[in-house]
Amino acid sequence: MIISLNNDDIRKKNMFKYCVVIVTYNRLTLLKECLEHVMQQSVAPYAVVVIDNCSTDGTAEYLDRYSANRKCNFYVRHTNENIGGAGGFNLGLREGVKNTDAEWFMLIDDDAILDYDCMRLMDPSTAVNQSLAYACSVYVKGQIDLSHRILKNNDVDETYYQKEEFACDFATFCGLMISREIVKEYGYPEEDFFIWLDDTEYCMRFNKKNRIFVRTNAFLNHKTTIAVNNKTVTWKDYYGIRNHIYIIKKYHLNSELRVFIWILLKRCIKSFITFQWHNIGLFYNALFDGFRMRMGRNSRYMPGVWK
Repeated sequence: MIISLNNDDIRKKNMFKYCVVIVTYNRLTLLKECLEHVMQQSVAPYAVVVIDNCSTDGTAEYLDRYSANRKCNFYVRHTNENIGGAGGFNLGLREGVKNTDAEWFMLIDDDAILDYDCMRLMDPSTAVNQSLAYACSVYVKGQIDLSHRILKNNDVDETYYQKEEFACDFATFCGLMISREIVKEYGYPEEDFFIWLDDTEYCMRFNKKNRIFVRTNAFLNHKTTIAVNNKTVTWKDYYGIRNHIYIIKKYHLNSELRVFIWILLKRCIKSFITFQWHNIGLFYNALFDGFRMRMGRNSRYMPGVWK
């Protein structure tokens, strides 16, 4: 379903034409809050694209009702199956590029709650460093989450956020804003990653020529918990391992491969000692599929399927 309502008054208020791309799956309560903050930005969005990833909690019905009364270009796509975050951002960007003439695309999940002044502060014309990619700060319960903005050779700590802007090499799709030129030159995220590391691979394509600058005063609240070293293996680890191997092979990161295999070997040994045989099977399948570059959704590793 596509609702497209042109509104000249909204356009005149825009300092720059930006489109927010949201991927959602079975989190209707969060989606409602996410949309509220997007639509009430101090600088109104030029367009909004929502990818409903085959939700079963009433999200589809809500979005169809919601879209009928919007005052900006509002696009909703309902998928026929769960295509993961990677597939969702691939499809969302395609919809935004195809159906709007927006110049910038802000990528967020449904649990990313933009501060009401976030996009005004993200305006590229006010940036200290001109670039084709920017990112906002990510907060979790009032604390900066350092895991979302990464440098290749240095750790990002809170001192970086005392600057007006700083450059990073990688940014997650939790408040990453890219220009249409990036999409035109480097294409779309790898939909076959399903989840995890699709944003890392995408940044690797363009960061040699286009650094990502973090606009520290612009921020969103991420309705999650700050990542810690969780030792519990879940179905998502299959995609994390497989996609990591894919990236290593694609970009010929041989030194990183040795380190990664050693870390994985230690995880296998621990699983063996603790009789967690199913973990070893997951590690093996992820490695095998990664080296064979066998990508896409794996029905064995989905919510409620693998334990």
